[in-house]
Amino acid sequence: MAHILKSTRLFAMNYPMNFKLTFFGSLLIGLMVTSCARQVPYDKNLRANANLSYVDLENIYFFLSHEVQLERKETEQGAQVQTGRITSESATATERVIFPKETKGLLVGYSSNGDTLRVSFEKDDNHYLTFVRKPNVVNPRDTMQGRFYLHAINSFNKGSGKVIYHGDEFNAKVIPNDMRDYNCTISVKMREFRRSRVNTRSVSGRSLD
Repeated sequence: MAHILKSTRLFAMNYPMNFKLTFFGSLLIGLMVTSCARQVPYDKNLRANANLSYVDLENIYFFLSHEVQLERKETEQGAQVQTGRITSESATATERVIFPKETKGLLVGYSSNGDTLRVSFEKDDNHYLTFVRKPNVVNPRDTMQGRFYLHAINSFNKGSGKVIYHGDEFNAKVIPNDMRDYNCTISVKMREFRRSRVNTRSVSGRSLD
């Protein structure tokens, strides 16, 4: 028996740390734990399946699927009389905000039914983009239903629309991806753990009593 235990320890040392192999007499038990991390679109089904509360969601990073560009302009005009003539003046100030693709943000607000989320990608909670859940429809081919999309005051037209950001109205532009898709959604990173167990017994046969 001592020989068997010694051989077992040497045998287990050749396996990765996440693989545990143990002998109990003639019973061999193998335990394997694997994990993988991937980015998945966020929807209400994911929240329900993972049993996440909104407190949990406030501690999860949300990622933009597309680059988003915001722009607004303010123009001031004035006039004054100088040396017998009217001088007109105007000044235009342009504000641009760019959200690169895969920018991460945090949940700072949501509607009572959970169909609207406010996600901030800056350092204060007052700067946020609004995402609205696309209603579920009876169409198994529609893989986008249930996801949360960037919300516009008017609906987006080929990636162009108007959004409210920090209380101001901006012209918004969604930069399409390689598939010419303008639908800007949010996603989360998920790590899955898979455990497998294998029991192997070695039988020695049976004899008459």
